Amino acid sequence: MPLKNSIKSTINVVSFEANIAWDRSILWLNIILIATFSLFCYKSQLYSENPYSSDIGRRENLYVMKEAIGLSSNIYVLILTITCVLTWTRILNRGILKTLLSLPISRKTFFICNILNIFIPPFIIFLSSHIFAGTYILNHISVNDLLLLVLLVLLQTLFTVSIATFTSLILKNGIITLFLLLSIFTLPSQFPELKYIDSRSFYEKALTYMWSLERHIPYIDAIKFIGITLSLMLLILMLSYIYFLKMDID
Repeated sequence: MPLKNSIKSTINVVSFEANIAWDRSILWLNIILIATFSLFCYKSQLYSENPYSSDIGRRENLYVMKEAIGLSSNIYVLILTITCVLTWTRILNRGILKTLLSLPISRKTFFICNILNIFIPPFIIFLSSHIFAGTYILNHISVNDLLLLVLLVLLQTLFTVSIATFTSLILKNGIITLFLLLSIFTLPSQFPELKYIDSRSFYEKALTYMWSLERHIPYIDAIKFIGITLSLMLLILMLSYIYFLKMDID
């Protein structure tokens, strides 16, 4: 019963927060922007020159898909960051958090629910757009390829949300937070050593290795990218959670 009540409470809080953050116009704007930019990175034609060779066709199609995911991830990270910052700013600065915590809702439950509420809609839109491209435009995507794609997009999405969440909680100012985050995410273009926060580099390394597209991506390079992204995501989320539990609420 306690577990059932906890799950029910979590679902209710997520639903309530979704009604606040994701009104119909904002949700449709996200769908249009993310889906349009994602699908715009594909060409509506078959990519396999030899339709009788399924192995060659698969490799060519996945290579195109990997390039499209990497390219479209730039606008996806931008939209995800703006969504995350605006959601936390609205909750912290308009008294919504104080009102909700006056109800029988713990900070732990609220934090988890808000993270879920922030990343699930954009994640589904971005992933669905590329699955649609893989099945309809490229006419190929296997279950194994899809499973790897889901896990990698989920990891990169949570990584972005964790950075945006931690910065939002610390600064509590939407405009300053946005400028700082946009500066952070553009740093890899000026400083190659910061490539681990670049979403396009992440997909370039991870998908190329996981889908066995080329041999120039060594095993250690791909695993290092995935491992560092996962470690940073968990560390920043944990710090955000601890800070949220301790922070004063105006």
